[in-house]
Amino acid sequence: MGFNESALSFEKVTFSYGNSPVLSDVNFSVPGGEFLVIIGPNGGGKTTLLKLALGLLAPDKGKISIFGKNPGEDPTTAGYVPQDAGLSRDFPITALEVVLQGRIGGAGGGWRYGKKDREAAYDALESMGMAHAANRTMGLLSQGQRQRVLIARSIASAPRLLMLDEPLASIDAESRDSLMAWLAGLKGKMTVVMVSHDMSVISGHATAVACVNRRVFYHGSAEILPEMVETAYGSCPVELIAHGIPHRVLAVHDHEHGEEAHIHD
Repeated sequence: MGFNESALSFEKVTFSYGNSPVLSDVNFSVPGGEFLVIIGPNGGGKTTLLKLALGLLAPDKGKISIFGKNPGEDPTTAGYVPQDAGLSRDFPITALEVVLQGRIGGAGGGWRYGKKDREAAYDALESMGMAHAANRTMGLLSQGQRQRVLIARSIASAPRLLMLDEPLASIDAESRDSLMAWLAGLKGKMTVVMVSHDMSVISGHATAVACVNRRVFYHGSAEILPEMVETAYGSCPVELIAHGIPHRVLAVHDHEHGEEAHIHD
């Protein structure tokens, strides 16, 4: 798979919910094969950014493209794992039926699933270690297992771009480690854009970082520059480290007198 083209591009994008501005003059481009982690404060526009990229929302101004096409033009190009699936545990739907939803508009076409769709859905479940639960209802699965099924749904159409909104939220440590190991295996094979509050993801897996708070501050390496964080979060990186950001993901910054700052966990 070649990665000479841009996977995701925002050009002068502005978006508001009614009279409430959410994103302003957003400009950045994600190269194919990148593992981008998006961070930022709650309400800063991270989820809105993903929904715009998917074509679920339309920008007030500006242009967005996925591999040179308009968002939503080819539903098989991008897979999406939402933060909240909205599935009731009492709703009688099996894991396989959930994953088949990812085949809508795919090889089978329309709403009728064929043999190829079912094979692709089963393969996606198998890749997430959930083939054994294909016929189990979602309500019988743990939170970590449900998350794996939702990711299987997002990759059932073999997308070139995978977008995940807080996939590590509300899952146990073992599920988290297993999921991150799987995502790490996608490096160089698929473009990954992931919203996360877990800063260890940046140091362990990211190839690029973007801070989002109405504007997007993109940095094409796995470190957070102090000016990026200070602009996005409105506070000094040192203060943020005390609340869980490990020093290794921050570029070195200076004291007022020019001495190198030494930050410890």
